[in-house]
Amino acid sequence: MKAFVSDKKWTEGKSPGKVFPLTVTALEDRDLKVKCVFMSEGKCIELTLLMRKTEEPGQYSTAWGIKLTYIYELPVKDHYILRSEYKLHEVKFYMGKLIGNLD
Repeated sequence: MKAFVSDKKWTEGKSPGKVFPLTVTALEDRDLKVKCVFMSEGKCIELTLLMRKTEEPGQYSTAWGIKLTYIYELPVKDHYILRSEYKLHEVKFYMGKLIGNLD
């Protein structure tokens, strides 16, 4: 992940947050596997999510429809924008991530 934006104030009253590695793998059935490794209480935690392809082009669903992600390919080789809509307890918020190879 190279950049992160949100309409939610994640760092209010705190120093800037940490960004952890994110790997997105295309599966044969058009779904995506997303893997993130992060630190929690001094331990590395690996989280893997399955993003299911929806009928809408470029749209994927995660976590029982709580999260919808749209993927946009950029003109720069191997770079994408992931725009996500979350719905938690009837509250919606949005996040954007710029992902790309480290090369």
